[in-house]
Amino acid sequence: LHLGEPLNADLWCATIVCAARLGAITPHILNDIGVAPKERLAVYQNSIKTHTALPQNIKRTLLNAAKNLDSVSIEKTESSSEWVAHLAASPRAGATCPGKPRIALEPAEMHSDHCILVATNAYILSGIFGAKKEDAWLIGLCHHLHNAYLPDAGFTGEVLLDTQLQWIIDSLRNRVLKKFTKDYQERIIELFSEIGDLESPLAQTFHAADTIDRVIQMEHYERAANFKVINALEDFNLVHEGSAQRFQYELLNSIGITYRIAS
Repeated sequence: LHLGEPLNADLWCATIVCAARLGAITPHILNDIGVAPKERLAVYQNSIKTHTALPQNIKRTLLNAAKNLDSVSIEKTESSSEWVAHLAASPRAGATCPGKPRIALEPAEMHSDHCILVATNAYILSGIFGAKKEDAWLIGLCHHLHNAYLPDAGFTGEVLLDTQLQWIIDSLRNRVLKKFTKDYQERIIELFSEIGDLESPLAQTFHAADTIDRVIQMEHYERAANFKVINALEDFNLVHEGSAQRFQYELLNSIGITYRIAS
């Protein structure tokens, strides 16, 4: 997003929810290939429909927003803000604890990844806690502004910075905020003040979204570490249905990768 442009939370969340299924197959790419508008819309909406856990009101909103996905451009441009580039290149520390060795988890999640996912989680959870989804989306995007210039050392680093921590965060956050339009500066500062405790629906929404993303990120590493060939074969249907499937089953069995042969 270019600073000063309206933040369309519905449109951007629809884009991200689609990307959770389509990966890097963007509207721009489908259009460039020559897929017709009606067929592109079907792809977007079918992608959204696969997310069965989405609240129905959110799903309806996203399905409607999908009609405008062709207007979204997420291609990299030279005009990207410096602080956005810094967040995209700033790895998160992962799970750290004061007094204990750091566990290196690869590949590292970047702060830009975390922020966009917290923003999306907050948008989806906003109705549960009664928050405005646009505010939940915006504070999710901005809650790590300071890490554009402060490398992340996790909870361990925060404890060691001690009394210096808060003024460092405030100083670096303000450095980034100066790059925003005045209206956005005031709005974001107000949102930060609101999430300082758990009194408001927005605060509850934000902290729920932030916690969920942090834990799911750790779960991702756990799943990757425990992943086995049998998971790919049985859980992810690696050998797809089709005319060659029985041959492929028998081939795997013949080379020692035992797998059931479908009846």
